[in-house]
Order: sequence, then structure tokens, then C-alpha cells
Amino acid sequence: MRRRWILAASIALLGIAGGAGASPYQVYAALSVEIPGVAPISVQNCCPNLEASFTDRRLVTLQVGPSLFGATALSPSVDPTAFPIAGAIATFHNGGGAVSRTTSGGLHGVVPLLGVTRICLFAACDSNPIANLSVPISPVGQGGSAAASGGGVAVTVRGAPWTTGTIGIGSGTTHGSAGGPLGGTSTTLNEGGHVQLVTPIYISTNLGTSPTLAAFAAMRFQFVVPEPATLVLLASGVVGLIVRGRARQRAR
Repeated sequence: MRRRWILAASIALLGIAGGAGASPYQVYAALSVEIPGVAPISVQNCCPNLEASFTDRRLVTLQVGPSLFGATALSPSVDPTAFPIAGAIATFHNGGGAVSRTTSGGLHGVVPLLGVTRICLFAACDSNPIANLSVPISPVGQGGSAAASGGGVAVTVRGAPWTTGTIGIGSGTTHGSAGGPLGGTSTTLNEGGHVQLVTPIYISTNLGTSPTLAAFAAMRFQFVVPEPATLVLLASGVVGLIVRGRARQRAR
């Protein structure tokens, strides 16, 4: 009887671990923003708290919690030839959001970036620049537009939701993707699976030298899923603790 109970408990635990929407996994996440003339602004997060729903390891929905990514006063280097941009300071975090699978098979959804990027024009950020713009980035990852002006310079930022598809601005393109170790979208949550979401950032100014800037942002999630043998050991260990607990209760 005792052996039957242990076997049944082991199967139940494995069923919980391997059922649809309940597979245990670790996630390594990274966010990068690329603006022409400015070095990529990137932040990373190991093992964030995400919620995912899936069927047979095919990702259906990925929910991203607020402030999964965040940066305070990041100062990326600037290309000396990127006149009139002489410096940049980024302070931002992401809002909560989710991406879901579309009828075409890709992922699409809203995860906003909140905060500002301080653009220093004509002089470095620490030298009291002639024009110092605090550009809101709230349209990035969700859509809409935001504007800023100062020192005779006006900037408008337009954004869009995230996608695993291909996006382009002018002659620049970037690609999103989702898949498992063999590239199939049906094995996304296997060991080595990943999701890369991309979104365009349209930056327009009233400067004749830089009327339009094409920028992109990318979020990447790398899934590390325990092998079945690891799950068996985990279930056995939990069952062992339960058995010992029951034995102690009987001994009292």
C-alpha cells in the first residue's frame, strides 16, 4: 500500500511539473536599444519572474512583470561623427505587459518602456550643453508618440508593439524570432529555446542634418528547462520529505 502511495504521489508531482502551462524553467533576459550614433543601451536580468502559458512546449502567452528591466543614468558612448548628438543618459524601466501568439504563428503584444533619454546636443552632458532634451520613451513597445523640445530643437518619438516578425525603418531592418534548439516554434520551451521580440523606434527632428533617425529595441528571453531526469529526482526528493513527515506524525 505504501509503495502504491509513493508511486501515485510521484506521478502526480511529475504531472504538475510537466503539464501545460506549468513546466519549470529558468529564464535569462536581456534588453537592448540601438539609436544611430549612440552605443547600444543594454541591460540584463538573470532568472526573472515571468509567467508563461504554453501547449506542448509551444509558447502561447508570455507575461512580463513591471521593472523586469531597469537602468538609471546609463551613459552610452557616442560616435564623434554623430553631430549634433554629443551625449546621452538613459533612465528607464519597463511597465508590465504581455505578448501572445497570433493567428499567423508569431508573437505580438505591448510591453511599454517608461522613462526618459536625455539627449545632449552640441556639447557633452556634463558641460552645460546648449540644447539638452529629455526625450520621453513611453511610446516604445506600445505605440503612440511623444514630443520634446528645447534650445530650438524639437524631437518626436513614435513607437509600436513588440513582435517576433521582421520590422524595417527606411533601409534598416531587424528580425524577431521564437523557437527551440532545432529552430521549431513548437519546441520553444525546450532546453535552449528562446524568444526575441523587436520593436521599431521612429525619431524625427527639425534638424536638417538629422531629420529622421531609425532606432530599434530588442528583448530576448533564453529558456533553460530541466531535463526529465532532473524532474524525476525533484519529485522523488519531495515525496521523500512527505514520507518522512508522515512517519514522524505516526511516531508521535
